[in-house]
Amino acid sequence: MSEAQELARRALEEGDRFEFRLSGGRGFILEFRQGRDVISLDGLGLTPWDLLPSISGADLVLSFDGGEVVLRGAAGVKLEADDFRW
Repeated sequence: MSEAQELARRALEEGDRFEFRLSGGRGFILEFRQGRDVISLDGLGLTPWDLLPSISGADLVLSFDGGEVVLRGAAGVKLEADDFRW
């Protein structure tokens, strides 16, 4: 297996970590893979009760005081505690 193939394989296995900051704006996640990817709200002082989920078309929107995160095409996803880092 080439080095590039090995890096691609590891990226698929390990998942992504999407980090956000309070800035009064909107962040987008285009390819959230539940069970692999993590939404990091580390250091923002937010708790699970601060997130207001809603559906907008095919998207799942997580609103909170200071902004929102839009998960494109994830309207059917039921987020679990393991999907987040606080």
